[in-house]
Amino acid sequence: RWQQQSIYNATLQGDHQLTSNFKLNWNAVYSIAKYAIPDMAQYAVDHSVYTDQNTGQDSETQYITQKMDRSWMHNKDQDLAAYLNLKYSPLLFKKKIDISFGGLVRHKTRDNYDNRYVLNPVLVGGAPQPFTDLQTAQYSFKPDQGKGSVTAVTFNNYNFKEDITAGYAEVKLMATTKLQIVAGVRVENTQQKYVTVMPATVDAKEGTIHYTDVLPSIHLKYALTSKQNVRLSYFKSISR
Repeated sequence: RWQQQSIYNATLQGDHQLTSNFKLNWNAVYSIAKYAIPDMAQYAVDHSVYTDQNTGQDSETQYITQKMDRSWMHNKDQDLAAYLNLKYSPLLFKKKIDISFGGLVRHKTRDNYDNRYVLNPVLVGGAPQPFTDLQTAQYSFKPDQGKGSVTAVTFNNYNFKEDITAGYAEVKLMATTKLQIVAGVRVENTQQKYVTVMPATVDAKEGTIHYTDVLPSIHLKYALTSKQNVRLSYFKSISR
């Protein structure tokens, strides 16, 4: 069994002070993660130990070569994302107010591959093959000879795509000298699509999922003293 894993990430970002009360920041992110188990092998041999009922002596049979399973598995996750945030801080009734808005776009793909082979031992003179060591064991995987099979694990072979587009707006202000209010709303649209290698007769061979979430939030902070705050908040979110 041999495992290979790799993760790569690259980020480009910028912060800009456009005017005295107007800021902008952005991020462009690319990431890719890979995982592979190439050619994982499991083999079996058959061997028995028994006691002769007449003599009471222990005896054992010869080791016989049994089947071998071989697996090839790998997957890849790839993400492209862009984030944009703008912040405007004007004076309203001689009080500073922060108005923020922005959004993100993310494109995600996932590819998964899983293939397995069953190798049957070759008969020797029409009899089961004795086993001495793995290097000398003989197997066959050619399906047309009736001595092995090649099977795609259909429920584990698929391509998946997800596109998320989101936008938000937020307001932060000191309503009084002691009460701070932060309120906002985020809207997310999700589009998902998957395709498997299952037969066309299977209903779940491929499909699409799409939905839109409206996620409001409000946070209140009241200063009882210079060292004590009372907080009250409400928000709606989703967990992916």
